Amino acid sequence: MGGLVGIFVMPLVGAFIGEFWAKRDYLHAGRVGMATWIGMVVGTAVKVALAFTMLGLMIIMYFV
Repeated sequence: MGGLVGIFVMPLVGAFIGEFWAKRDYLHAGRVGMATWIGMVVGTAVKVALAFTMLGLMIIMYFV
């Protein structure tokens, strides 16, 4: 599985499988998988926001 779906789904699946393999607890593995996925999404959103902020500052500095 690749592409955009793989980028968004596979960290959740991988964290779930790894944690379930280690602890054998579905609830704990599900929480870890969701936390991994949420952390990835929030981190990506922050990176995109910072990139647009830097781009905006560069454009402002160019015209000032």
